[in-house]
Amino acid sequence: DSAYAEHLRRRHRELVHRPRRSSPFDAHIEILCAASPFFGKALDGRFIEAETKYIPLLDEDPCTFAEFLSWAYTGQFTFKVEFGGVGWKKLCELWILGDKFQIPALQNAIIPLLAQKYDIQYFPSSKGSQGNGNIHLRVISYVYSNTACTSPLRRAITDI
Repeated sequence: DSAYAEHLRRRHRELVHRPRRSSPFDAHIEILCAASPFFGKALDGRFIEAETKYIPLLDEDPCTFAEFLSWAYTGQFTFKVEFGGVGWKKLCELWILGDKFQIPALQNAIIPLLAQKYDIQYFPSSKGSQGNGNIHLRVISYVYSNTACTSPLRRAITDI
């Protein structure tokens, strides 16, 4: 419907990631607010971002945030969980982004992918994977540095 498309165009705003270092992310306010109470409060609340419709994302990895946006719009990830596919760190980054911005649906979408990655890497398949799935110490350190001690991601990584 063209009226709805026009409404979305008017509500389209920029989210800037690392000013001076990368291009802004364009996103519809409705999509962000539906995905995250954090964005809902920032963009429709009493904060300056509600006025400017501009949220500086200074600490976020641009590729991780772009993957989140793609998932928020489509409900799907752009990567495959297969041998040699998406790495442990990217999955953990997405889960942590979901934690930071209050997006439990994103976190819930990542957990089965961690299990799938575990199965692919630890159990050799008929397609010739080597089953060499140890999680690198840097990934474990990243998870522990960016999550609370009661984090489900910590428990999942520890169990793996």
